Amino acid sequence: PPSPRPLGSSARRSTPPYNLTGRVERRGQTYAMSDITGRVGDSDLSGAFTATRQPDDRLFLDGDFRTNSLDFDDAMAVLGGSPSTNETASPEQRAIAAHLNAQDRVLPDARLDISRVRNMDARVSYRAARVRSERVPLRGLSLEIGLDHGLLTLNPMTLDLRQGRVTGSAAINAREETPRAEIDVRLSNARLESIIALSGEPPLTGQLVGRVQLSGPGASVREVAANANGTITLVTPQGEVREAFAELTGINVTRGLGLLLTDDDSKANVRCGVASFRVNNGIAQARTMVFDTDDVLIRGEGSISLRDESFDLRIQGHAKEPRPVRIDAPITVQGHWRSPSIGVDASDIAGQGGIAAALVSFVAPIAGLLPFVDLGLAEDANCAALLAGRRETPREG
Repeated sequence: PPSPRPLGSSARRSTPPYNLTGRVERRGQTYAMSDITGRVGDSDLSGAFTATRQPDDRLFLDGDFRTNSLDFDDAMAVLGGSPSTNETASPEQRAIAAHLNAQDRVLPDARLDISRVRNMDARVSYRAARVRSERVPLRGLSLEIGLDHGLLTLNPMTLDLRQGRVTGSAAINAREETPRAEIDVRLSNARLESIIALSGEPPLTGQLVGRVQLSGPGASVREVAANANGTITLVTPQGEVREAFAELTGINVTRGLGLLLTDDDSKANVRCGVASFRVNNGIAQARTMVFDTDDVLIRGEGSISLRDESFDLRIQGHAKEPRPVRIDAPITVQGHWRSPSIGVDASDIAGQGGIAAALVSFVAPIAGLLPFVDLGLAEDANCAALLAGRRETPREG
């Protein structure tokens, strides 16, 4: 049977081991393969397709495929991704994984085989009833794949998470000499504690919605990320933050450390949280980062690099009432995506104050961001309260 070869020329050699069987038939100028069953890597695959020579002599592939249990690493092999340890993989895949680990990288750099994308057309449906992944909280996915004279589209694209869903579209335009990728997806009905997987009691819980719009030229995932432009926005219209964590964002020594040392699990309400980034040439610069809680206004700044896969963020809390012992120093998140480090930056000790003014300064950009993500968010009880001037006026700290 034909190999489900990946798009990338170097990824072609990284195809997982496979074993597929099916019935091959010819009807005039149409070749068909039905009753396909078997495995690709650690995933099962079934379905059927037809291949027809069109009047312009281009091949057209029409297929429908299904998977009951998909190992997400097998799907990522299409883009040159590497498998996790102890999984079915080819020697070439293991070499790719070792290379990415040695470079402390996540994004694959397998290059798109432009000739394969340009020389045929296709319409393919794919469904995975269940997804297994150690890296992302996926539980199912469905794709409608189109290929038309070098334009590859995934529209619609639906990714079912353990809690929530990602919907939208993606495209790779290989009609030009340098391919260009675009993605526009929305996150809905998700949970912070599900997306941000941490051991132990999560410091932040709540509803999470968002939208990502990115585009950029490149012949690999890594090149597209390094050249990407667009926006990334995440919103928590309501939730809870562990009080010890909220206090420590302002380094309130007596209260924050005390709550941590006594394993206090008390929570404070998150009335609205927004993190929005403008992406320019692969650097996601924070435009708005604010979490408004009952007792602390948490603000952030900095950037996330898609070029070298690193963090450079500062998160700082401003108490809404006086604290007896408090150091006004931000918490930092720095280092590579695979192994970020969290610390405290005490190099710039500044007096606190002007909390109400600081909060008001975020109202205008937030008002513009919420409809961009979800038209209903601006009417949400908690975020609407922030936009309307808060339920209660913060006290100067």
